[in-house]
Amino acid sequence: MRRDLKQNKGAAFLPVVLLISGLVTVIVAAIVLTSTLASTGSARTKWSAEALAISQAGIDDGIIKIIRNKNCPDASCLSSFTLSAGNGTTSVTIAKDTPSNGKHTVTSLAKVRVAQKKLQAIVNTNAITGQVEIESIQEVAL
Repeated sequence: MRRDLKQNKGAAFLPVVLLISGLVTVIVAAIVLTSTLASTGSARTKWSAEALAISQAGIDDGIIKIIRNKNCPDASCLSSFTLSAGNGTTSVTIAKDTPSNGKHTVTSLAKVRVAQKKLQAIVNTNAITGQVEIESIQEVAL
């Protein structure tokens, strides 16, 4: 009988080891999942900020084209163009006499990976003096 107790002594140890290793595995998996989700969210925030900056660069470039050519868009000034900057691109469009006569609308849609940002600027252009004045720049919902 004494011999049977010595042989069964390790039988209780195995389930305890399996239980502890199972708990450790679950905890490690939870930590890995949490850190992955946090880094993905952080990356999307970074991409979104970069897309906003690239979109602003597109607006600035469109306004510079209007300053150089008050009749933009015309034969010497394209109504739409694409810029590449950083990790993304932006598509810029310039429309004359919208929303009213003597105004230009510059729209810039930037994309960085999965993030997109769209800005729109309204620019007043004085046909006599050639003075260009930015009326508004705002983010447009996609």
